[in-house]
Parts: sequence; structure tokens; C-alpha cells
Amino acid sequence: MIMSSLSVDFLKNAFDGDLDLGYAVAQSLVKNYEKLSSELNKAIQSRDRKQIKLATHAIKGALSVFGKFELYEEYKKLDESLKLSLDISDALLSDATELEKSFVIFCTNLKKIIPNSVPL
Repeated sequence: MIMSSLSVDFLKNAFDGDLDLGYAVAQSLVKNYEKLSSELNKAIQSRDRKQIKLATHAIKGALSVFGKFELYEEYKKLDESLKLSLDISDALLSDATELEKSFVIFCTNLKKIIPNSVPL
């Protein structure tokens, strides 16, 4: 599983020690991740390559602000695979499904490290 646990150090490293900025960006993602996840899930269910690509690209962009960590790199690979394919294979659907689950886990764990004093 990708990035099953997070720490404050992850945010510090991602934002050059600026934890306030890290919390603000994390908070923004936590507020929006369900919509991003839902869009990807709907696209997967309908096997809509174009919508999977758009949703994957949006999630990759949201993750990119945290730096080049494993989950971001996996979304980047999927994004590239979708660019190269003309239709959607079962393998790509499986990869997208697993990455959507990992994205939800990442965001759930991200929420846990945001202090209660930072309003969600």
C-alpha cells in the first residue's frame, strides 16, 4: 500500500519547513479529495478513458504540491499510460482503481495530521 501513514515531517519536507503552508495546502486537499475521488471512481465504472485521464491528471496535480513521493509517481505513470493508450484495458482500470483507493487512504491519513486548531 502506498503512503499508508504520514507524519508532520512529511509536510515539513514538502514545504521546506513551512508547516503553516503545509497545513493550509493539506487542508485544501482534504476538503476536495472526495470530489476528486468520486470523479475518478465514476469514470472507472463507466470505462470512460477520457474522463479517467482527466480525473487522474487532476489528482496528480493535487498531489504534485507535496513533492515527488511514491503516490504522485504512480499517478504520473498512470497518466502517461493513459496518454499512450487508445482504449481502456482491464489492467489500466485495475491500476486506476488501486490508485483511487490509495489516494483516499493518503487523504484520510493527511487529515489525521492536521491539528484541530486548523479548521477543516
